[in-house]
Amino acid sequence: MVATPGAILDFARVPHNGRHTPARQVELILERIDALPTLPAVSARIIRISSASDVEMDDIASIIESDPALASRILGLCRKSDKGLGEKITSVKRAVVMMGIDAVRNSVLSVCVCDLVARDEAKARLDNQIANASEDFAPEVFDKQGLWKHSIAVAVAAEMLVERVPHLKHVRDEAFLAGLLHSVGRIALSFVLPKAYDRVLALAAKRRVRSATIERELLGLDHHTAGKRLAAHWNLPPSLQETIWLHDQPAQATAAVASKDIITVVTAARALCRELHLGWSGDYDTVLNVKTLWQKLGITAEPSSFMPQLQDLVAQRLQLLGIDQLTTPQLFIESLANVTQHLSALNVQLHEQAKHAHAMQRILSAIDSFHASTRAARTVHEAATAVVASARATLGPGYACLLLREEPGNDWRLLSSPVPTVPLHDHAINVWTSDNTDALGEMLASSAATPGSLGTLSSLLNELADHLSSAPDIRRLRVLPLWVTPITADTYGSCGALICEREVPPVLRTLLQPLFAAWSNALRAAIEQTRAARMHEQLVESTRQLAEAQAVIAHQEAYAKLGEVTAGAAHEMNNPLAVIAGRAQLLSLRLKDDRDKAAATAIAGAAKELSDLIQSLHLLSVAPQPSITDCIMHEVVKRVVGQSLIRACADTRVDVDLSRAPNTVRLDTELLVAALTEVVTNAVESNPEGNIRIVALREGDRIAFEVMDNGSGFSEKALRHAMDPFFSEKPAGRKRGLGLTRARTLAHTLGGDITLANIHETPGGPTKGAIVTLTARIAR
Repeated sequence: MVATPGAILDFARVPHNGRHTPARQVELILERIDALPTLPAVSARIIRISSASDVEMDDIASIIESDPALASRILGLCRKSDKGLGEKITSVKRAVVMMGIDAVRNSVLSVCVCDLVARDEAKARLDNQIANASEDFAPEVFDKQGLWKHSIAVAVAAEMLVERVPHLKHVRDEAFLAGLLHSVGRIALSFVLPKAYDRVLALAAKRRVRSATIERELLGLDHHTAGKRLAAHWNLPPSLQETIWLHDQPAQATAAVASKDIITVVTAARALCRELHLGWSGDYDTVLNVKTLWQKLGITAEPSSFMPQLQDLVAQRLQLLGIDQLTTPQLFIESLANVTQHLSALNVQLHEQAKHAHAMQRILSAIDSFHASTRAARTVHEAATAVVASARATLGPGYACLLLREEPGNDWRLLSSPVPTVPLHDHAINVWTSDNTDALGEMLASSAATPGSLGTLSSLLNELADHLSSAPDIRRLRVLPLWVTPITADTYGSCGALICEREVPPVLRTLLQPLFAAWSNALRAAIEQTRAARMHEQLVESTRQLAEAQAVIAHQEAYAKLGEVTAGAAHEMNNPLAVIAGRAQLLSLRLKDDRDKAAATAIAGAAKELSDLIQSLHLLSVAPQPSITDCIMHEVVKRVVGQSLIRACADTRVDVDLSRAPNTVRLDTELLVAALTEVVTNAVESNPEGNIRIVALREGDRIAFEVMDNGSGFSEKALRHAMDPFFSEKPAGRKRGLGLTRARTLAHTLGGDITLANIHETPGGPTKGAIVTLTARIAR
């Protein structure tokens, strides 16, 4: 927007975040004020020469006489003044002498300014007459006629007040002019910003505040600053500039100002005229306390005592300056009408405030009820149920559902319920387009630019039509975007929207924002809580897996060290053990005494056991490499049962079930026989008098062998440590405790594992046996 000479700016359409910064906006306004018309040449010359110390009355009279219209107005003012001369004043020179230079200067300024405003009023009336023919015409809020009536009333009141203050009587005429021009800044702003200033006044009236507050908020400067700038442009005296700028300010703010007395007088006069509703002041806040202001001036009279004389003088001045032809009674009636209008406006405002308070109470109650209903909510479904219930309670009953997505890339969730008595139905929907575009995310993001607005969003509803079959009429549905989390320019993460068939009452639309935020926050909190719980579970599982992995690594490291030891021991001990075993066997053959022969045989047996122990320890640390062959199941089981009974020196009954196992599988037969023999031997030794049952079955790519006995089962300690090296619960003289450890090592070599469990008659009941399951991976 470029400010051209004579142009009228309209900042009602130029927000601060538009093309102009606030600083540039103020600069443009001040430039247009500087471009306003200057005072007429006659007025400018009178102001200039009246300030000189050697001014001549004849010079001022000659200047006034050069403008016949102005001369007649000055004569009329002089005749109607209180000098007591009346019709005796017949010449301009005589009027100048009788009134004095200051009074003449002030009168000339009053007449000229009133004429400027009158011309602007005439143009405005013509514009309004033309505009009335248009349907779009809107009446102006700015009341120029009322403002000038108010300004003249303030001028007359100021003139009356200085008469009551002895040390201010010499500034009587200056007080009149200061009161007359105190609101000239309003006229300037209305001239350069007609629509914007009407908006300012309308907002001030709605909020019942001073217009200067709204002026600074919307325009960047107030009418005080604009009036001072115009007064400087007109070369008005500094005292007038200061009064225009600082009136209505607290006394302490003007204590150091040279014109503080005139400022206080105009402030007090304006408060009186606002209290009496004389004209239109342009402000809507509470009137300053008149008695307090008068006490600062030393005036003890009651303000009401001024009213009759003030109304008479105001009516005269209005006629004299050509503003209006009202009589005193008519002015009084107009003041009463202004009072009635003011009371009516206050009544309307109170009614609106009551409606606002009722709506706010309803919203606060809804928020409180909603928070109470979500205290126990732990899942997204529970939070969604509370949101839908709150929406129905606030917006009205009917169909309602929630559209949610918890993570980017996830399917959307539609939680719907046709009526309050039916729980929310939660089902996943996929509306990604063929080019992988996040269609719903884009639609919600575009509508979320105006949060809290309920829109039809027909394109979104069409996408969901197949999933909204329970809605009475999809055309009546409205979509309320709750939140959208953008990730990139065209992808979105967590999103949520409410879909319902109720319109929001206009009075509630802005007030509902906190409730919408509460719904959004509750859903997002539930999503985050669910995500945190899921991450906690994953963390626990990862910790468990890490602990198991660390245990496996520790075992492997221990076995590796054991392997190093056993490898060295085997190398160093095998030869001596072989010699011991061989010589013991020879001795047993040569000795004739049975006792000696038994001793030699025992020596040979002990040497063999020690050799077997070293081989077992070596097996734990260095697993053998499997050799894959065709393994025939019934032959394997037959070998296992035979070897187990021989090793256990028992005659235990062993039942075998191979009905669910294949006849032949490919794996290392010898390693399988060795592993399974250790398991069966352990079962036989734990319960020699009982029964053993072996069941073989195929589970996917594995073959499993279940070895069950009917003994006392495993103790809790045994379940945890049975496969640890050298673990045994047998008394002194026990076995070495390496059988199950060796079996697990062989099972791992075969790609399987071993698990231990107890058999119970009923869940949690007494133990009736144990079951050891050995698995091996079948080779391809």
